[in-house]
Amino acid sequence: MCTPLHRPFHPNPSRPPPQALNLSHNRISDAGADAIVAALSCNCSLQQLDLRHCSISDKALVKLAHACSVATSLETLLLWGNGWGGGNGFGSAAAAAWREVLLGRPALRVDFESYVADGVPMVAHVADVAWDAMAC
Repeated sequence: MCTPLHRPFHPNPSRPPPQALNLSHNRISDAGADAIVAALSCNCSLQQLDLRHCSISDKALVKLAHACSVATSLETLLLWGNGWGGGNGFGSAAAAAWREVLLGRPALRVDFESYVADGVPMVAHVADVAWDAMAC
């Protein structure tokens, strides 16, 4: 199932590429996250991505961070409920990676906020993220 996740992002002359993708609560895990990373590297037109509660580990969240740093079409990303950082939080590696992304892309809307406490990067959930009506 995870292998063809990248296919909807490739240009298809018979239909426009998707602009929003909601995979929340689907347990795509790291394999699915890797497919999303590959898709984001294809210069896709994806603007909104919902990956809340998808069983994505801290390691894969770091990969997603690197992909999102260059996926300039992406405007809104929901990631809360993933990672192994304790409860619903990210681990320190993912928190640090996402902190760098958010510093470089301040207009990217996410459902978490990055901060540093005692020199350790952390994230906190932000409940009110503007999410446009999704067609999917």
